[in-house]
Amino acid sequence: MKKARGAREQGFSLVELLMVTAMLGLVMAAIYSTFLTHQKTAFSQGEVVEVQHNLRAALDYLSRDLKMAGVLLPTGTTSPIAAAAGSPAFPNYSTNIALNTASAEGRLARIEGAPAINTPATTMTLTVEAPAKADTPNIVDGFAIGDNLRLIRPVDGSQQVAGTKSLLVTNTSRGVFGTTAPSITVSKSDGTSFTAGDAISSDMLAKVADVGTYPMTVRYYLAEGGVTVGGFACPANQKCLVRQVNGEAGPAEIIATNIASLRFSYLNDSYGETVVPTDLAAIRAVRITVQGTTARTTVLSGGAKLRTATTLVKLRNRR
Repeated sequence: MKKARGAREQGFSLVELLMVTAMLGLVMAAIYSTFLTHQKTAFSQGEVVEVQHNLRAALDYLSRDLKMAGVLLPTGTTSPIAAAAGSPAFPNYSTNIALNTASAEGRLARIEGAPAINTPATTMTLTVEAPAKADTPNIVDGFAIGDNLRLIRPVDGSQQVAGTKSLLVTNTSRGVFGTTAPSITVSKSDGTSFTAGDAISSDMLAKVADVGTYPMTVRYYLAEGGVTVGGFACPANQKCLVRQVNGEAGPAEIIATNIASLRFSYLNDSYGETVVPTDLAAIRAVRITVQGTTARTTVLSGGAKLRTATTLVKLRNRR
């Protein structure tokens, strides 16, 4: 005689347990797949954003230097775009560029007042803002003791100090609004004295990095991955935009990474556009095209993602 099975003896069969386990595995696999997909997308989009930031930085630096190209240079003798020189020749115009400028750092100050020098003096204090307008004392913050300056007359770009044609900053003063004007005190770098007429109101002071080179040049080019520039290595598997002052031996720095290509074209007075200009003095604007690429997340996203930025910059200081 069989004993009746009670309710407490009922349960799941082995087949049912296997089916539930299989279904749970499928659900977990789907969740994990979704997680991986979102993770890859997040990492990829993060680098895309980084690429876009680098493109903006590249265009910002290039645009600012192009707008300053040619500033305070001698009339009719030096064009904003530098001519090719060296071997191999630089620039080649289409993928790199060199610019002429009075100050590669863009540090300029307009003289509001110069002292009347009745007898030769080894130092000269130059007012760079009127006291009534001295609410911008930071006008002197871009200059420091020991900096080298050029003293330039804007009307023709001529330099007003004979000999070395450079000045040395010996002191700066931020002034007091309405009372004392901001000023810069200078001496001649060769130790000679100032005489009457060396500086007048409206003359300009331009900070220079190298007193032996004038005008200064600013070069832009692409460095290959793994190359060290200014103490920093360009990451592997990508290119970097480099800004260099005063030629191949001058100081250089990496401006932007994740760069794939750099292109320049030039608009001239006849409204034509070319990548290899024949008359540098006729260039009126430069078109810049920079392409960025992802590198670290290429495997995650199934290939590199490209972004392109372009702008047209008018040359403001043609003479």
